[in-house]
Amino acid sequence: MTAKETLRCSYWFNFLYIFVIQGIGSGVVGGGIEFAIAYGMYWNSEFPVMLWAFPNTLSGDCALSLFIQVGVTWALMEIFIGLDCFKSRSPVIPFSLPLPDKQKHRIVWYYFEIEHGISKEGENDVKAYLKRQFIRYPDRSLPYNIIYWLFWKFVVSMTAAIGFWTVVWPVTMGILAGIGRKVGSHDYMFHGWEPQVTKLIYAFVLGFLTSPSAIIVILIRDKWYMDYSAQRNSKSLYDEKIDMGNSEEQLPSNEQGSDSGPSSNSRKSHHMHLPPV
Repeated sequence: MTAKETLRCSYWFNFLYIFVIQGIGSGVVGGGIEFAIAYGMYWNSEFPVMLWAFPNTLSGDCALSLFIQVGVTWALMEIFIGLDCFKSRSPVIPFSLPLPDKQKHRIVWYYFEIEHGISKEGENDVKAYLKRQFIRYPDRSLPYNIIYWLFWKFVVSMTAAIGFWTVVWPVTMGILAGIGRKVGSHDYMFHGWEPQVTKLIYAFVLGFLTSPSAIIVILIRDKWYMDYSAQRNSKSLYDEKIDMGNSEEQLPSNEQGSDSGPSSNSRKSHHMHLPPV
């Protein structure tokens, strides 16, 4: 194992790459974008910013932005982290993780898309990577492959988003109810920079959760894909050896049959040409 491969398999490199570089980086970018959007929506609005009431409902904003941010972040991670995997720059899962049986764990195979993993194969340029990433069905058109890719990433990311929503959104609503000014029997109002700062922190947390989750799924998929490719190649070699063995076993019988044919014919011919007594 080379020094580069050893580094990629280390726990420290996995932690720094997944949680520090990508996790915090995604949180900062997502938080900045959501802060800017919230500023444009709420700063000069003629309606007060409320927790539940429309039109400026912070609870609805947080719920909708969660699914959008998780979906977009997941798709971007698939592309950028996939390129790192293709160029052997990504971490490698540093522990054993056996390939699940396809017949017993079909849902795992479909969710992780094990048959469509990314690894360094053949050409190592961006064009080859994009083809490997997006073209799942070569006999179909390019728009079909892109739509299929987007649809499946949507399914995978929304599955994760539902899990995040069940935890992050209720906790956020509880915190906002504690810091907002109560209006009426059940609603809360926010002033000044409170909505913008709220969305910044909220988006940072989502980015920090989404990017590492997507990266871990990608790394596990690629690890399983390499195991799957190795099993498939070994099976092909085994079948090829079996076919060669069967062919070699048939050769002596053919030779024996070919040798016995002329001798028997010669005996028959000799018998037929004996002079009469």
